[in-house]
Amino acid sequence: MLKRGTTSGCQVWGAVGFRDVVTDSPEDRRWVARKFCDDLQAALTENPTLNAFVFFTNVELTSAEEDALIRAGKERGLGYVEVFTRKRLRLLLDNPAALRLPTQDLSVPMSESAWASFLERFGSQLERLMLRQLEAVEQQLARLEFFKDCANPLSEAGVFVQLRQGRSPHEMEHFRILVQIMTIQSPDSSPTLCLTGRDGDPIWERGDEEGRIVGVKSRLWSRNPDGEIRAAVPSKQRRHPSPERLLGTLGDLDQRHLFVYITKPLLERIRGIGVQVNNYVLAFVGAESLVSIDTAPLIPWPDPLTDRERAVPWIELLLKADGPSLPSPAWPTKNWYLDFSLSTPPKLQTT
Repeated sequence: MLKRGTTSGCQVWGAVGFRDVVTDSPEDRRWVARKFCDDLQAALTENPTLNAFVFFTNVELTSAEEDALIRAGKERGLGYVEVFTRKRLRLLLDNPAALRLPTQDLSVPMSESAWASFLERFGSQLERLMLRQLEAVEQQLARLEFFKDCANPLSEAGVFVQLRQGRSPHEMEHFRILVQIMTIQSPDSSPTLCLTGRDGDPIWERGDEEGRIVGVKSRLWSRNPDGEIRAAVPSKQRRHPSPERLLGTLGDLDQRHLFVYITKPLLERIRGIGVQVNNYVLAFVGAESLVSIDTAPLIPWPDPLTDRERAVPWIELLLKADGPSLPSPAWPTKNWYLDFSLSTPPKLQTT
C-alpha cells in the first residue's frame, strides 16, 4: 500500500508492510526486505523524480537490516529513506509529538502545520494497526509461555470468589465452597483434585500495620489416589509443598470437568467465582452466567461441621448454555470444562 504527499515542495511517499502473524522470525524479516524493495520499485516507477520514501512495518528488524534497506533506497537515487519498525512505531505512538523525520536530510523546512496534517491523516490509522498487531504478538507470547508452564508441577491451587460488595465476617456468616477437577471417563487413571474453602475465625495480619481480616480456611486433596495435599490453613498462607504423585503437572488439567458447589446463601453475595492454579486463572464465571440447582456434592466435607453449619444447604453451579432465553429453571445449562486448545488462561502478575 503506497501513500503519497507533498511537504514544502518535497514529495514524500510511504508504504506499509504489516503481517497478520508476526514472530520476528528470519522469514518475517526476509518478507519485509522483499516488500520494501517491491514498494520502492512501484513508487519509483510511478514517480521517477521521487526524493523521499518512508516504510512502516510491524516486524522488528536488526540495525544491520534497517541500514541495508536505507542503503538500498539511497542507491536508487533517493535523498531520504526512513524505516519505522514495530518498536519505534510504538514509541512514537506513545508520544506523537516526537514523530519528526530528520528534515535536515531533506534540506527543506518542515512546519508544525505540515506535521499536524500528517498526524491527522495517518496517525490514527497507524495507531490502530500497531495496537492490533501488538495485541496479537502479546497473545502469542502469552500462549507460548502458558504451554511452557504446562510442564511445571502443580505447586498451588485454590478457588476464589469476587463479592458484590465488601462484607464483614458477621455479614458473611457461614459458607462453604467445594470444587472437583476430574475426568468423567471410565476408567479414570487421573486423580481427582478437590479444592475447598470455608469461613474461618477472623485472623490478625501483621505487617506495616495490624489489621483484622476475614479468615478463610482452605483445603486441597486428591482422590484416586487419596491423599492430603494441603490441610486447612488461613487464606493468607498460599504456598505449600505438594507431592507430585498426587497432583501431576498443570498440563494434566487439560480436558477436565469442573464440578462447583457452594452453600446457597453465598450465591446472592458473589459477583463471580473462579479457580486459580499456579498463578493462572483456569476458569472464572460471572454470577450472571451461572445457573444453580439444588444438588449436594457426593463426597463428604473433609472437616467436622456443627449442626447449624450442616443445615446450610448446598447448590451446584452450572453454566448458562447458548440457546433460547428461557426463565429459570428452564434455562439450558452446560458443565464447566477446561480446554486449553480453545483459549489461553490469564496469568496473574506476581511481585
